[in-house]
Amino acid sequence: MSTLAAHIAQQMEEDYLQKLGMKIRRLRLEQELSHDKLALMIGSSEGKAYISRIEFGKSNISTSVLYRIAKALGVKVHDLIDF
Repeated sequence: MSTLAAHIAQQMEEDYLQKLGMKIRRLRLEQELSHDKLALMIGSSEGKAYISRIEFGKSNISTSVLYRIAKALGVKVHDLIDF
């Protein structure tokens, strides 16, 4: 992959993670959940810092974590990634 193509792919991934994070944050706030409460609901031992990194698009998340977040927020995975 060329340097330009790699840069574009990286930028697209960063944009995607930021959009996903914003959606998770919006849903969390609508339900008046704290970072710590959501982390507890998904079984994360990292707590507030982990949820914050996800919401700011600074952390890749596995499909299993995405599923647990969706379940905790009362939505389907598709609802989180459809933007």
